[in-house]
Amino acid sequence: MIILLNYPIESQSAYKIKQQTNTPANLRMIEQQYNQLGTGNVYEYMVNLVISNPGLYGKEVSDLVKKGQYSEAVDATAENKRIMVHFGHLFDDVYAKTFAEVRSADSKLVITFPYNTSKPSNVDVFVGWAVSETEYEVDHMEEHEGIRAMQGYTICDAHNKWIRNNKHIYDVFFDGNVEQEVLEYIQQL
Repeated sequence: MIILLNYPIESQSAYKIKQQTNTPANLRMIEQQYNQLGTGNVYEYMVNLVISNPGLYGKEVSDLVKKGQYSEAVDATAENKRIMVHFGHLFDDVYAKTFAEVRSADSKLVITFPYNTSKPSNVDVFVGWAVSETEYEVDHMEEHEGIRAMQGYTICDAHNKWIRNNKHIYDVFFDGNVEQEVLEYIQQL
């Protein structure tokens, strides 16, 4: 059985759920799937995707990302109200390249992934989780991408609202539930 947990970007609780619900072999398999992107990490892959698609993301955004000016790129994306469209393309592309061909194994496989715009065909149970604002990991965004905390909050909040507004795409939806409730549900599947 493949369970896909979607949550707002930068939620440490989702990482913990992945660690607690997968076997060591499944955790290794998930990491191997990410390695197939052919880059050092998913972050690098996504940066390159934005740079190589100025028609989709906008020339200004692509140029800013190319220069490593991520805060400015976030501002430009937020100004034109396309932040969730951009995220949708990024994450749908990453999922397609890493997990679309994975088939259900004998054991339960829990993929935690911050964003999908629809239920992938290989997923048995699609779980959405709009988290509490206290779950936003904006400090990590500031440290890792150089995105100011307030911008990180804007991104997480937009993502959380998108998840709530699109809860109909999920088989199961949690709204503001604590990590333990989501974990227990997934463990019981």
